[in-house]
Amino acid sequence: MDFIDIEARNANAHASSKAGAMMTKYDFTPADVDNFIQSLPPELTELCEIHDSADEILNRLRGIMRLLCAGLTKRSRDALEVFTVCRQNLSRLIGEVKSLIGPGRLRSYLHYQMLLHPYRRMPLASYMLILSCSSSKLRLNEMFRVASERFMEWQERVNDSDTILLDPELLPAELFEASLVRATEPSEAVDEACVVCGSPFEFQPCEAAGSTPVSPCSAMRTPCNHHFCYECLRLWRLEASKGTYRCPMCRSCLVCGKPNCTFHIVSEEHARPYPLQEFLEVHFEGVKSRPPPYYGFDPIALRRIRETTRHLRVEYGYYHLRIEDPTISEKEKEHCEDRMDKAMREIVKTIIHVLDQTGAPTARPSSLRRSDGCNRAE
Repeated sequence: MDFIDIEARNANAHASSKAGAMMTKYDFTPADVDNFIQSLPPELTELCEIHDSADEILNRLRGIMRLLCAGLTKRSRDALEVFTVCRQNLSRLIGEVKSLIGPGRLRSYLHYQMLLHPYRRMPLASYMLILSCSSSKLRLNEMFRVASERFMEWQERVNDSDTILLDPELLPAELFEASLVRATEPSEAVDEACVVCGSPFEFQPCEAAGSTPVSPCSAMRTPCNHHFCYECLRLWRLEASKGTYRCPMCRSCLVCGKPNCTFHIVSEEHARPYPLQEFLEVHFEGVKSRPPPYYGFDPIALRRIRETTRHLRVEYGYYHLRIEDPTISEKEKEHCEDRMDKAMREIVKTIIHVLDQTGAPTARPSSLRRSDGCNRAE
């Protein structure tokens, strides 16, 4: 045996002893590590062909999990450190993936979640998306450390008492405005003014564009090479109730530029959701808040209530607007009132179901103890 082989054996023995010391310190065994590796479903480790952004994200996530699996097999210090710190989150992640039955379900799930506003995403989906965006230049343990820090920051933001009662936008600016490019000089735009509103375009030089905030009249170039002012595009996005964000001129997708895009589509909403806070102010009047404005709800339960009742509050909001139309007939007005009452009863049932699921210790007013109906919020 030559000197190099002896050095390699000594290095492996040293690494093995350090791994053993780490496992002893944090109270897990080699069998625990092996069981974890075997529990990884193929959906988290097998790479797929890339057809769109969802495949890219899924493959990045799978690549990281493959690195972790290979490191744990070799008992590398970085991988064992990840296993030590993130063991609980990883177990939850595996359980979540295994609950998605059927081929391609994980991809569909991530596709749906990535198109949502970040404040609407499920916690484990948010963790997967954050982890998949980790820089490939980082070491494995650094990837998970940074992802965990960003996930904690996300949790703080989504549970912020100032915004938790507000319904996030249907088409989040983080994704649906990411492909818009600000024009820096008049020669870049075909027209001098926005073709939608007629306002003259504003331009910032290249050196100032990076530090100057986008103004309402800033000329923005779309992926399909048309120019509109930022304010018109912003309002167009907010009013895109069909769940798509397409160019006002050529109807191409304003995210990817494809004329027949079927990827950047979210569930349609034909009205803004009726504000949750207005409902709580009616049905929880006098109920002690902990802290304001939670109305006695746990933040996690309140966020779940906000999301699970959103489609019902969209329906309620639609008929609430219809009933205020002075041109509708009395018969149609009665129909709107019936639909509003039905939506409100379903909202109450959903809130009771969420409270029972989460075990949220909160006082329930009389209107929430009834499952057969309640008074409509005026």
